[in-house]
Amino acid sequence: MYATQILFNHDLPEVVEFRQSIVEQGVNGTQPLFIANEGKVVSLEDDFMRLTRKCTIEELQDNNEVVFF
Repeated sequence: MYATQILFNHDLPEVVEFRQSIVEQGVNGTQPLFIANEGKVVSLEDDFMRLTRKCTIEELQDNNEVVFF
């Protein structure tokens, strides 16, 4: 049987290092992202939706590879 395991707030060394770098830079997770070149503000939600891979139900059913992010 195939299944997907999604880990949120997992304590991988890479995740811990990333979180620490964000705190050191003073980045707040709720603040909007500013793109200097275009002069517009992009919310985290919009950025997530733009960068997230989209697929059909059929593609999801065909997907059986193990991937770690």
